[in-house]
Amino acid sequence: MRERIVAEAEGGRQLRGGWDVALSCYIDCITGSCFAGREAAYSRELFISQVRFITELPGIENFRGEIFWLGLAFYVLEIISGDDLRETRHKLARLIVLRETEKMFEFLSWDSDCRRAADLILGEFGAEDPELSDKLNEMIVMAAQESAENADRLRKKEEESGALLSQMA
Repeated sequence: MRERIVAEAEGGRQLRGGWDVALSCYIDCITGSCFAGREAAYSRELFISQVRFITELPGIENFRGEIFWLGLAFYVLEIISGDDLRETRHKLARLIVLRETEKMFEFLSWDSDCRRAADLILGEFGAEDPELSDKLNEMIVMAAQESAENADRLRKKEEESGALLSQMA
């Protein structure tokens, strides 16, 4: 699988059907069936090797698909903890936060796990990586705005429903 991914990344192999990207399948396996119950379903060493493979893949910065959703990133970063993996965590954090992707799941499902990941990344790398820090803080502000707007829409709907029910009484 890794050979196929590298060949595609280097442009040496055509995508199957123009859409079936081996890296996306690999990531889906890691985050889906292989990452059960917020803990790796296999050895930490294998998981670390998978994350390192992804973060060191040539041209990974230009990959438009999701690598790890920010809400899952907290658990991934916990698994790859330790001083010897700091560089890998930093690369992964930058890939998750700074790359332009086809979808922005971070905003669509900002939850406590996303915030925990953001806080973890800011705590470890925020002071030394202003680009990462600025983008995460921007994401936090956008998520708060989105949450406030959703709460306001919900309040208005409840008020409208209450007014309609009072007219029916």
